[in-house]
Amino acid sequence: MRPRPGRTVLPLVLLAALTVGTAGGATAGALITGRQVQDETLTGADIRDGSVRAVDLAPLPRGPRGPRGPSGPTGPQGPPGAAGPAGPPGPATGGPEYRVGRIDVGANRTETWPVFCAGGKVIGGGVSSTLPAAARITESAPLDNGTGWSAGLHNSGAVPVTGFAWAVCLPA
Repeated sequence: MRPRPGRTVLPLVLLAALTVGTAGGATAGALITGRQVQDETLTGADIRDGSVRAVDLAPLPRGPRGPRGPSGPTGPQGPPGAAGPAGPPGPATGGPEYRVGRIDVGANRTETWPVFCAGGKVIGGGVSSTLPAAARITESAPLDNGTGWSAGLHNSGAVPVTGFAWAVCLPA
């Protein structure tokens, strides 16, 4: 029995078409280069997933810096730091203290008054003074127990005068 011409030709035509289509696609893929593609004509749909990596792309120039963003929230408290070195010594405590006593002495009178040291301090020195010529100092000395200064003033004038006594008090 002889094969019929219509049935034998069809499989051969399909085989030839498949061979030409596959070879033509491979040939076309090998023949097209980047220089032959017009700029901005390829899209993501034209590129097979996973076929382009970051190293395949040329670096782009960096754009201008954007505006500064808002500050973030304050972070948690950090651990305490190490103790610092000791500081220099401070001023001596309980240094001298100056106390003043004032008195008004009437005309033709003599007055004596004390100026006491406070807080357990003792007298280190003192002075008495007055301004008018009619007044004179009659006493300027430490108290017997060392806790203050004693001042005395005589006013021989016709009007009252003011006298002052200063005590320099030192730590005991």
